[in-house]
Amino acid sequence: CAPTFRGEEVDPHLRAAALDCWALLSTTVADAYIAGDDIDGIDGGNGRGVVILPLLQQCLDHANVELRSAAGECVALIHEARLNMGIEDEEGENATERRYRRGSWDGTEWEVMMDEVKQRVAELSVE
Repeated sequence: CAPTFRGEEVDPHLRAAALDCWALLSTTVADAYIAGDDIDGIDGGNGRGVVILPLLQQCLDHANVELRSAAGECVALIHEARLNMGIEDEEGENATERRYRRGSWDGTEWEVMMDEVKQRVAELSVE
C-alpha cells in the first residue's frame, strides 16, 4: 500500500483495494497480532497494524477519498483490536473502564501518532 513500488507511483485506487484486503484479512487473526506490543515470534515485536500506522496516517492525508476511507477503516480495526485486548474479567470495574485502561494507547510509543490520526479522522468526518 506504499505510494511507490519499484520506483513507480501506485494508483490510489489500487492502494485502497490493498488496504481493504488487509482489513478483511485482519479480522481472521488474534487482536494481539494486529495491535499488540512485544509479541514473541514477530520481527520487531509489534502487531502488524501497529507497524503500518505511519503509512495509514499518510493515506488519511491523501486527496483520494477511497484511499482515505480505506485507511480510516484500517485505523478503526487496529484501534478496536487494541481495545479488545484490554477486556478481562476483573471485579470492581465495569467493562468500559477495563477496556480503556488496558487497551489504551496512553504511555506507548504510538500515543502521539494515534492522537494525530484521531484528530485527522475527526477533521475528515466533517468534510
